[in-house]
Amino acid sequence: MAKPRFVETEVSRLIFDVIEDARENTICAAIVGNPGVGKTMALEAYQASHPKARVVTATAVMSGSMLALFKHVAYELGVYPDKGLSDLQQRLFGCDFTGAALLIDEAQNLPLKAVRELLYLWEKCDLPLIFCGNAEVLKRVNVDHGAFAQISRRVPRREQINGILDSDADAITNTFGVEGMDCYALMRKIGAKFHADGVVQVLTRARRIAAQRSSIRLHDIHDALELMPAFKAALADKRRRVSIQPGGPMKDIEALSVDQLSTIVRNYQTLVHLILVHNQELGQDIAATPLSEIQRDLITQWQADCLKAVETAGAAMLAGIEIAVESKDRGTH
Repeated sequence: MAKPRFVETEVSRLIFDVIEDARENTICAAIVGNPGVGKTMALEAYQASHPKARVVTATAVMSGSMLALFKHVAYELGVYPDKGLSDLQQRLFGCDFTGAALLIDEAQNLPLKAVRELLYLWEKCDLPLIFCGNAEVLKRVNVDHGAFAQISRRVPRREQINGILDSDADAITNTFGVEGMDCYALMRKIGAKFHADGVVQVLTRARRIAAQRSSIRLHDIHDALELMPAFKAALADKRRRVSIQPGGPMKDIEALSVDQLSTIVRNYQTLVHLILVHNQELGQDIAATPLSEIQRDLITQWQADCLKAVETAGAAMLAGIEIAVESKDRGTH
C-alpha cells in the first residue's frame, strides 16, 4: 500500500514548533501522544525539509542493545567508526552538530540507561534530542531520583498530544476528494475516536470502493466501515431513546399533576426558543468571522442537529404528557 502523503495539521505544527524550539535554544524535549495522532509522519516530514534533523526509530530489538542503538544513531549523524561502543561514543562527542537535532521516535522502547547515555550527546556536543512516543516516554523523562535523577532536568520541554482537532480531520479528509458535508461530519467522529491514522485508514478503503469516481461519497465510507467492524462498533449510536410505553418513563409522567406537566411543557418551549435565539445570534457572529465555506456549512449543520435532537426528544416527551393529561381528564369525568 502506498504511503499516504503528509498533510499539515495542528498536531504537526505543534511538533514542528517543539523541534524548532529545541534547535534554536539547544535544549532537549519530549513529545508524548496517543498512537495514530500523526507523530511519526510529522517527524519524517520535518526531516525531509530539514536535512540536519535526523529521525531514529527506537525499535524494541535495537533498543535492547546499546551498541546497536548507538551505531544506528551514528549512521544517521554521518559518523562511521569501526570499533566498539566506547570508541563510537567518543567519536560522536568530538563532532560538531551545530544546527542539528536528533528526533527519536518510539522512545518508549528505550531503557533508562539508554536515555541517560543518549543525553550525553546533548551535554557533550550540544545536540538537541527530541524523544517522541506514547505515555511511557513521560516515565522515562520524569525520573527525578536515584541514579537517573539528572534525566528530568535535562528535558525541560514536554508536550502531550491526546488527539486531533476537527480541523485536522477536515484537512486530511479534504485530500481524499470527499463530497458532502455529511462525509466531513462522519470523518470528524472517526478522527475523535481513532485519530489521524483512523481517518486515513477509512478513507483509503473508501477510495478503493469509489474506484474511478472523482469523489468519495457517504455510502462509500459506510461501505468501508462494513469492512472495519471495530470502527463500526465504536461509532454505533448508543444514545438511549425516549420511550413512551407504559411501565417506562410514562410511569413517572403519570405520577405528576396537570400543573406540573404544564410547567414542563412551558420550560421545554422556552428551551426551544432560547436555542433559536442563540442560533440566530451565532449566525450573526459567523457572518462577521472569516471562515471557509466548509467551516460555515459544518457550523450550520451542527446548529440544525442540536435543534433537531432537542425537538426529537421533546416530541416524545410531549406525546407522553398528552397521553397522561388525557388519562387524568378521563379520570375526573
